Amino acid sequence: MAQRTPAALSGQNMALRETHVFKGVASSIEEPVSWQRFFGEDKTAAGHFLAIARCGSFNQVARRFGMRADILRKSITRLEQRLGSRVFVQKNSVLELTSAGKYLHTLVRDAFFAEGDSAALPMITPIRLSIPPMLLEGALFRSLISWLRKNAGTKMVLQDPLAEDHQPADLKIWIGTSASPVPAARTFLDERRLTKLGYLPHIAGSYASKRIIPCRLEDLEDYLLAQYQGFSNLPGLHPWNDMIAGRRHGVIEVQSYDMLRELVRWSGCIGLLTDGTGGQNPHFMPLNGVFREAMALDVWIGVNPRSECLSEARRIMEMMAQACAE
Repeated sequence: MAQRTPAALSGQNMALRETHVFKGVASSIEEPVSWQRFFGEDKTAAGHFLAIARCGSFNQVARRFGMRADILRKSITRLEQRLGSRVFVQKNSVLELTSAGKYLHTLVRDAFFAEGDSAALPMITPIRLSIPPMLLEGALFRSLISWLRKNAGTKMVLQDPLAEDHQPADLKIWIGTSASPVPAARTFLDERRLTKLGYLPHIAGSYASKRIIPCRLEDLEDYLLAQYQGFSNLPGLHPWNDMIAGRRHGVIEVQSYDMLRELVRWSGCIGLLTDGTGGQNPHFMPLNGVFREAMALDVWIGVNPRSECLSEARRIMEMMAQACAE
């Protein structure tokens, strides 16, 4: 006997006759049942049901769709009230389908498979965030991680503004100054200053003696200095940049901010990092007092007015602004 494919079976499944698994539904044996009978035309709600069955967790599906878990629970409760039967039971902290749930799952899954509509959900447009790698730490990075944790179903592209090949960003974060906050030839909606980041030279604690810690400019003469090339043209860091430019020895330049951190962490050199680095990572020790003039950078954010994800980009911007304000 030839084996039937899922596509061939879908027609049969769509023609399933009603059984007695749903107490609240009339038990006419001859009346065909479709998923619309229980979800109306709400493909999103049906997609949520499929995802819960697949994941076995309200919380994970809530992260997948960027919504609250209690809203999903209420949606399933309303579905069960319409059916007159439970569709999920919890076993060992995992949601499992009941007999009624399995029957409904077959209806929904096969209907969507037949329509070529996987999970009954629209294609997500990726959000493109342009952010300098040197800013992927501290409050900005924590706020981004928090948003991603709650929105597991998102599509996001992180773009390095210095990269040659990338599409226009929906949301852009950049280093600006009070005199020139917005990048040249660019127009953004709601551009605003997010925060001011202070910078200090740092050394790994394992390479700093408790009794001998560099605390003056001349003390740096006997250390290798690591310079991230992205710092070179930033006016707010000119005391450090001027010193690097005047050095005749003991300098290594890198193109990656991550490489800068690794060099400071493991090679015993000194490099310029944000002044909160030591508090976030005990391996790094800030060298206060080496420079008399404070060094800081203004961080700005703005939304591309031509973005296809305008509302979502604005939502992320507000979240980051709130995180920086706190």
